[in-house]
Amino acid sequence: MLLHVFRRQWKQRRLDYKMLLYQLHKDLQFASRFLSRPIFDEGEWLPTVLKPLWDVAAPYMPINPEEELDHAIIEDKTVSFWFTKSRPTLKYKKIQNTDSERLPPLPLVQTSAVSLAFHCHGRMISYYLDSEEQPKRDSLTDMAKAYLYAHKALAPASAQLLRWKNYNPRIMGVPIDDNCRLLNALGYAIDQCEIFSARGVGNKYLNARMWDLKVILQGFSYEEPLPSQGSVWFEEMVLSYQLGEELQRPLNDLSPASR
Repeated sequence: MLLHVFRRQWKQRRLDYKMLLYQLHKDLQFASRFLSRPIFDEGEWLPTVLKPLWDVAAPYMPINPEEELDHAIIEDKTVSFWFTKSRPTLKYKKIQNTDSERLPPLPLVQTSAVSLAFHCHGRMISYYLDSEEQPKRDSLTDMAKAYLYAHKALAPASAQLLRWKNYNPRIMGVPIDDNCRLLNALGYAIDQCEIFSARGVGNKYLNARMWDLKVILQGFSYEEPLPSQGSVWFEEMVLSYQLGEELQRPLNDLSPASR
């Protein structure tokens, strides 16, 4: 119902971006906790709505050098695309936590980084669910199954890293939306990749498995190396209506009716 309301507002050039981002934040927590598809990232509607925002904010985002991903870790084109897509948001968060490089807290730039992170998180969850049945086919070789499980693990690991680092609200240092289903799925995929790799693939996906394990270990530590800017953003957005007013002005011309 709410998604229908957002779509109608978008057509009428009255979309409440502040409320949309709030729902995307809750969608992220819900999808992570229950390992389910994001409700508000269905088809191409969300990227269509957010792309004009990303384009306007792009000149103010930190420059991200074009570096190829390690193909020993990522071979799947879809996973590679979303890893690359999430890079600017991770770099933005890192810079915001470094006093010497801190960028001005422009609402437009902040909202662009946050919304892109939400979108990447949801697509990684959807990738995992889409590929859930593939390794179970009897006709697949051990090498093919090792490949599928390696990327099945990378997707939830990436989603959890985005969430743990920036979008996991806490009370007295303890996550209030913590979960185990996504972690269990990640652990199972790693175990299966280990099993089928041992049958002939060897260490081909060792780097991928090591990265997944690093993400898991970070999840067991409540004290993160960097402050959670995403949680700060969430609290500020809920408590202050000023952000919504500042956002609405530059976004008024982004709806299709204005073109």
